[in-house]
Amino acid sequence: MFRLNSLTIKTILMSMLLAFVASSCEKEDEVLLSSITVTLSMADDYSDIPVGNIYVKILNTQDNYEDSTLTNISGVATFTDLPPGTYNISASKELTPDQVFNSTGYNVEVTLNGTSDGISPLPGQDMPVSLVMDGRPAGSLLIKQFFYGAGKVPQLPLLLLKDQFIEIYNNSEEVIYADGLYIAALTPRNAGFANDLISELPLEEFLYAEQVLRVPGDGDDYPLEPGESFVVAVNGIDFTENGTYPNGTVDNSRADFEVNETAWLQERGLISNPVLNAPDNPDVEDIDIVYFWAHNGAFFYFNADGASAAIFRVDEELTETVIDPIVPGYPYLKIPVSSVIDAVDFLHGEDAVAYKRLPTALDASYNYIPGGSRSTGKSMMRKVARTVGGRDILMDTNNSANDFEYGELVQY
Repeated sequence: MFRLNSLTIKTILMSMLLAFVASSCEKEDEVLLSSITVTLSMADDYSDIPVGNIYVKILNTQDNYEDSTLTNISGVATFTDLPPGTYNISASKELTPDQVFNSTGYNVEVTLNGTSDGISPLPGQDMPVSLVMDGRPAGSLLIKQFFYGAGKVPQLPLLLLKDQFIEIYNNSEEVIYADGLYIAALTPRNAGFANDLISELPLEEFLYAEQVLRVPGDGDDYPLEPGESFVVAVNGIDFTENGTYPNGTVDNSRADFEVNETAWLQERGLISNPVLNAPDNPDVEDIDIVYFWAHNGAFFYFNADGASAAIFRVDEELTETVIDPIVPGYPYLKIPVSSVIDAVDFLHGEDAVAYKRLPTALDASYNYIPGGSRSTGKSMMRKVARTVGGRDILMDTNNSANDFEYGELVQY
């Protein structure tokens, strides 16, 4: 009978032990993958729109891995074999005017969007995610350029926010009168910067503003032709090399309107501050200030670290306010979501989604200026979708991540 000597036995046992250890190490090193199952549904206004055959996209925010797939007839899209990470999920569907008319009675194009950010499935987990697709008709008036970060004015550091402006564009085929249009600087001002706290104010029915402006006029004083825009400057001063405050960024003396908070404060018995309240330019018409929870020396400005703005119309004066339960401060004016024509959400950075100030129907996502926006001279500009007869048609999918790009400001 064949016999194994002791050395052979030891060799075999050692080999078996090494194989066991190697197998154990492989099991310990094995990464359990996850999956995400996304189920789409339509908002009430679009309940007759099919949920099948819609692209759903996921983005791993840690390594920028992207994947997309179509929903099945039940509106379900599944992503498997996903490594650990935090995922942003989005879906989008363009509706024709006929589809929108059948659902809402409005004969216009609409882009439906659904988003869910910060999804982190556990290892080995199949995580369910529900997305509600909603959208608003493409706006006839749009925010074209928003210079909220402002530039540097070395001679007057306290005025570094005074060269801000917002440009509003007629994206329709009809003459539109700007008279009575409201422009709101939305709050909470939190944009994901420094020690900001996350607001818990609900966004389904109302937006919240700390400062609101209104274009003056009796209804037919300020016609805006198709493809034309008008500009509201925080202060209508030339901040360029040859201007009043040189080495700045923009010539706001070309603006159509400016914010003159000095006169507004004085009319209410409040004291203006010659440093904080930049001088009025009599050649630029004052825009009406309709809401401004002010104090002595208060001054109007957009959040330079990430601003959110809305343009809207209402027939009656808005008076209802609310105090933020998480970030106590000034009372915010409540603006009905149903009155909003266009709105944009620009935050401090890519990880600031929790600080959004707009519901998905108005802005499905958000945008930002990498590295921060304050005093950089960078501006947010809406993309051109197409040009018809020499007139630019601006992109309006109600998703600022798609519709806007940042760059050096464009002098209007």
